[in-house]
Amino acid sequence: MEGLNILFASDMHGNKIQYNKLFDYAAKNSFDLLILGGDITPKDAVNRTPQKQEEFLEKYLFKKILEFTKKSKIKILIILGNDDFRSNEEILKKNQSKGYMYIGQKSTIFEKLSIIGYSYVPITPFKFKDWEKHDLSNKKEDRKDILMEGLVNAGLKKSFKLTDRKDNIETDLNKLAIDKHAVLVSHSPPYNTNLDILIDDRHVGSEALRKIIVEKQPLLVLSGHIHETVRISGKYSDKIGKTICLCTGNDNLSENIALIEININGSKISFKRLII
Repeated sequence: MEGLNILFASDMHGNKIQYNKLFDYAAKNSFDLLILGGDITPKDAVNRTPQKQEEFLEKYLFKKILEFTKKSKIKILIILGNDDFRSNEEILKKNQSKGYMYIGQKSTIFEKLSIIGYSYVPITPFKFKDWEKHDLSNKKEDRKDILMEGLVNAGLKKSFKLTDRKDNIETDLNKLAIDKHAVLVSHSPPYNTNLDILIDDRHVGSEALRKIIVEKQPLLVLSGHIHETVRISGKYSDKIGKTICLCTGNDNLSENIALIEININGSKISFKRLII
């Protein structure tokens, strides 16, 4: 197919059966880019430590990517998600010679498109806070179930204060070169869309992300994070102005993986979700 062909996956959480299917499918089809949108390492009770996640990266994922790139010219881009310990970010940066590019909190140019990665999510009810921040610079969080104190790298205490909002997602996004030619890979989906709905029908995406989309109108936004949203909303896409927003809605406990195929041909974008 003419244009730029992208395969997007997210939220595998170290599921090797899903990874094997992902790389097998990518190798058999004509994609230009394979993008991994965060939550790439295990989070089960045994493996949810920085050391075990590092071991997964070095002993499985890097080897899998190296094996894949020996037989495929597909470029691989990676970000981390809120369940990936931040202490392993340096390992991802140092091992890019294995055949991928780490784009967390930065951009790369591919076929005249700016592809920008961003890992942080609004504050959650969960204890690990490696990739959490206040959302908006001037609006306090109103979710009742969020946990304002937790851990970074599974050991260091991290506390959030509603009155101290200097470190926030809105400020981060405004520093990135987001424009109408950008593809934004954000682990969090935008707020109040088909892509950020919990099982109790609450919207929990990023208001700051939605705000920047309204203002800058990037070409495409790719997200994960909220596993059940596609099942609840019945949709994996939404539009904010002219911006197309997509979310995999992957179930990491399944043997089957949810993927999104995207074709960008000039101003035309086509896409489909598949489960294999």
